[in-house]
Order: sequence, then structure tokens, then C-alpha cells
Amino acid sequence: MLAARPTPETARLSMADDRPSTPGLNWMGHRLGWSLHRGERLSMTSKGCVTGFTLIELMVTISVLAILLAIALPSFQGTLRSNRVATTTNELLAAISLARTEAIRNTRGAAVCPSTAGTACDGTWNQGWLVWSDINSDGLMGAGETPIKVGRVDNRLQVAAPAANVLRFDTRGRLHPALGGAQQIGLQSAQCPSGDPLVRTLTVTPTGQVNIVKGNCP
Repeated sequence: MLAARPTPETARLSMADDRPSTPGLNWMGHRLGWSLHRGERLSMTSKGCVTGFTLIELMVTISVLAILLAIALPSFQGTLRSNRVATTTNELLAAISLARTEAIRNTRGAAVCPSTAGTACDGTWNQGWLVWSDINSDGLMGAGETPIKVGRVDNRLQVAAPAANVLRFDTRGRLHPALGGAQQIGLQSAQCPSGDPLVRTLTVTPTGQVNIVKGNCP
């Protein structure tokens, strides 16, 4: 007896019965809009995940960032100013201490003076300073006397020169008697909001010691 030839509908049902049971994939396909057929790869339909931001979400994010920056920026700028003042104060203190030490070491004297380019005593303290060994003890940087250390002043700071303009130290490390006593150097931030502690006053005593006093912007 000849077997009945399967119809297309019978063959399709038979293939469906032969498919392995994959409940995990079937659930995933249902959730993500995937279709799984024999001999086909998983493919995502247009019902899949939506990525990216909407215009409203983007505008809200930008607004929040702008508010945070408006709150944090003034505080950050204040920190930068304070660090700038502290750094320059320490550098100036180191220069004065070096001049005093050099004066004792060479038994002739040393000095700190304002300098524009770090090669000669000129300009103002707002531009910078240099330390040199005063070989002939005349208080002037002449031929054969070269800078030992050079300092620069940030243009966002202001430095008020001492009354004598040049800080000279004798062989004992004291201020030279010709200076007429203690000398003061003022330093502050060029942008100095009232009440902010961005003012420093360095006082060099006749014995060569340096005292630093912190002050607030007027």
C-alpha cells in the first residue's frame, strides 16, 4: 500500500513539531520583538529598544549643569586666588632667606632687588625679583655679580615695594644699617573681593627675620 504524499500544510506542521523547545529565547523574542525560525538568525524589529535622549531630557541636563557651575565657579576661583597668593609669598620668603644666608656665607653681603628680566636690578617688584651676591658690598649689582636666584610675579598679583626698594643684608645676616630699619613688602591678589583673606604683609626686621601677617581685602 503506497503512503500518502504529505501536503505542504502537513510538512509545515511537522517542521514546527521538530523545533527544539527554547522557552528563554521565546520569552526574549516576545519581549524584544525578535522572531526565531529554523535556519534564520535572531533579528530585532522596529519594536526594539529606544536609545538616546529626548530634547527635553537634554535641556534639563544642561540646565542642571549650568546651575552647578554657577554655584561652584566662584568658590573655585577663590581657591585659585588663594593658592596664587600663598605660592608667591613662599617664593618671596625663600628669596629673602637665600639672600640672608648668602650674605653670611660669603662674608661680603647679598641683596634682593626688583627685576624685569632677571638679569639686572630694574623695573618694579610687580614684575619680579632677583637675589645676588654683593661682592664689593656697595648695594649695587655691578660687573662680575651674577644673579643667584630669580623670581617672577604672576600678573594677577600686586606687590608693593619696600621703602628702600632693595633689601641688603650685611655679613651677619642683618638688614644693612643704610636701609634705616625694618622693611615691609605687601602682596595681594589683583582681584581682591572685599573680606577675602588675600592680602599678605612681609616684614623684614633689622635682625633679618621675616614675619608674615595675613589680611583681608579692603
